[in-house]
Amino acid sequence: MLGSRALIFITICILAVSYISYIKYPEACDYPLGIKAYYSATKILTFLADLSLRLGGKYLTPYRISEHDYSAPVEGIEVSIHKFGGVKTTVITPTGFGDNGGESAIIYYHGGGWALGGIAIYAAYLKKLSKESGMVVIVPEYRLAPENPYPIPFEDCLHATLAFVNIAKTFKVNPKKIVLAGDSAGGNLATAIALRLTNTRNTKLNPCMLNVVYPVLQMSNFMLPSYQQNRNPPLLTPPIMAHFFLLYIGLEKETKLITPMTHNLHMEGIKDEILLKRTSPNWIPDTYKKREYEKPKLRPTENEMKLLKTYKKKLQKFANDTTFAPLSASDEELKLLPRTHILTCEYDILRDDGIILYERMKKLKLDVSQQNLEFGAHGLLSLYGAVTYDKLDNAVAYMISQMKHGLSKC
Repeated sequence: MLGSRALIFITICILAVSYISYIKYPEACDYPLGIKAYYSATKILTFLADLSLRLGGKYLTPYRISEHDYSAPVEGIEVSIHKFGGVKTTVITPTGFGDNGGESAIIYYHGGGWALGGIAIYAAYLKKLSKESGMVVIVPEYRLAPENPYPIPFEDCLHATLAFVNIAKTFKVNPKKIVLAGDSAGGNLATAIALRLTNTRNTKLNPCMLNVVYPVLQMSNFMLPSYQQNRNPPLLTPPIMAHFFLLYIGLEKETKLITPMTHNLHMEGIKDEILLKRTSPNWIPDTYKKREYEKPKLRPTENEMKLLKTYKKKLQKFANDTTFAPLSASDEELKLLPRTHILTCEYDILRDDGIILYERMKKLKLDVSQQNLEFGAHGLLSLYGAVTYDKLDNAVAYMISQMKHGLSKC
């Protein structure tokens, strides 16, 4: 029999976990239990990450020790491990690929804020994506920040991509039928690589298509409508996004920069006003601005502002680096991008990053399409193949159809 003290302790623990993991979902987010459990577990990990940091540990430790491949083998799918350009890379191939007319490939760069993730937690999603699309899926396991800060993750992905293209035919892949794809930070990497390849002479690869899912595309505007409408989303808050930016650029310990960044104070005094115009809320159609806005609750302290003065120019330099922040690209650079499809989620701070890219490309009369999931939150697509949710299945089916439409033009 448990004593009264033990029962009180257990009760307190249950109440604490319930409080920490509670998420108030918008009415449109009619998720099944499996998806809600994922978001609640992630919220607990975020709490533990903050606690680890306060206790002198590393912010990423709770996330990384929880990473595990829970996916079951998928019938009709073969998985192999290779090294392309010195980068460990997973190749997911539909059985019989190449014998039944298949010749297309998706090079997929995983998300995780450049500091987390990998094939382990994306396995179910990418296996099903390969099976449903009938395409080979190539997944570079790029080195992660902060141990390997920018530009190392980008360079790993670029090297793996070019190395695969050189031997694509040995995998029965037509080098002219390749889609560059990714979600979140992986969407950032995919877009940056597409910009690098299409704006470089004598490149070994002219990608047929770019397909990005709620991509991170800028660090200059934390006050876009989607940031203000989603202060407490199921996943990825503005402070967490700012923290991952700092991890990516090697400023892991400078967490006092987070609050000033979420107020856009890191961009004050920037001389290049063209950059601010490229990430302006004026690009966002009014239909996305109807939901209620909420300003940041925390105000920067005096010590935080002093630290910002030390790093402001460095942060502005990164914000204006096309490889780091693709929305900083000029119209001339964007004009060279291949056919592009952009998927965004309504309940996601990164929604407007994708919308701005879409609107800018559309104004330039480029071949671009967009789908915004009215029921979607950040991270949702990574659960494709792991849970059953008809709306998600239909959304991915449409995305695949857009990829096939783009590939048909190459």
